[in-house]
Amino acid sequence: MTVQLHNKQKEAVNPLKRWFVDRAGRRGGKTIVKIERLLSRGLLKGIKLSRTFETRSVIFLAPTQKQARTIVWESLKQRLAGIGETNESRLEMKIKNETGGYTTIFVGGWENRENYRGMSNVVWIEVDETDTLKEFFISWTEIFYPMLAETGGGAGFSGTPKKENPNLRKLEKEAIGEDGQLKQDWQLTHWTSKDNPYFPNEEIRRAKEEMDKNSFRQEFEAEYVEDAGALFKYTALIDMFTNTVTKSPEKYLIVDIADDGHDKTIFSFWQGLECYRIEQFERLNTEGIVNQIREYASEERIPYSQIAVDAIGVGAGEASSSLLDGVVGYKSSQELLKPM
Repeated sequence: MTVQLHNKQKEAVNPLKRWFVDRAGRRGGKTIVKIERLLSRGLLKGIKLSRTFETRSVIFLAPTQKQARTIVWESLKQRLAGIGETNESRLEMKIKNETGGYTTIFVGGWENRENYRGMSNVVWIEVDETDTLKEFFISWTEIFYPMLAETGGGAGFSGTPKKENPNLRKLEKEAIGEDGQLKQDWQLTHWTSKDNPYFPNEEIRRAKEEMDKNSFRQEFEAEYVEDAGALFKYTALIDMFTNTVTKSPEKYLIVDIADDGHDKTIFSFWQGLECYRIEQFERLNTEGIVNQIREYASEERIPYSQIAVDAIGVGAGEASSSLLDGVVGYKSSQELLKPM
């Protein structure tokens, strides 16, 4: 069978790229793109790899095995129109490729990702609804990337963004080099539900009227939605794992005093803007906290003027202790801590 791709979909099947990130609205046509990439990289002869692989494997991962069967598997069979040997129970398909060998297509759910560990000759992986996947980067690094490093293969990551688990956004940041430009082997594509000419405009109009603004932007326009009332913005949280900091010789200690219940007293040690150590204590009384601060100050050579102590409620005693003259008592809910 042949397929008709709209303009945004055509951008997402660039044969010269190795890594793809597709951020698309609901019913925007993500599955078609992923199937086309999977088949072209698995079956065609001229695909750039580390060497020629007559026997190839490609993997399509949906969030769950059930989704893999009801959405991806049926669409894949329809696309191939009976070509290839299929195993319905295992969701596997074997097809002759242009190198004279065979390509096996594996379709499965993310929850069964450990089953793929150690596979060989994997030249392409497609990941669907990336922002819904738990422990994504750990599993990708430990299980899937080593397969592609061996063959020189690549991968496509797609989905509609979810603010609670922003894997797509992290991948988009990974695609940008230190010079601020898109890396040569990456392709980033963003399209909305409206970009799909086969999606009824009337349905989009109705959804816009009935849904709240942020939900519509996220689901149909595939936009990253920030909560204006949030304490931390998602971009700032993501940057915690990608920022580089200038090393500084100045050391600081911040002490968060435990309140009632199961709260803990937290000591965080900073060298400039880098937190290099965290210590936690349960049921530490005022005397114990004061002694611990003095011990850490001596051990890490941190002057009292560079120690900030939570002075709200139960922390007021430690912040005003005569044994800690010079420490900075701060009340974060009342005023900002001024730079020292």
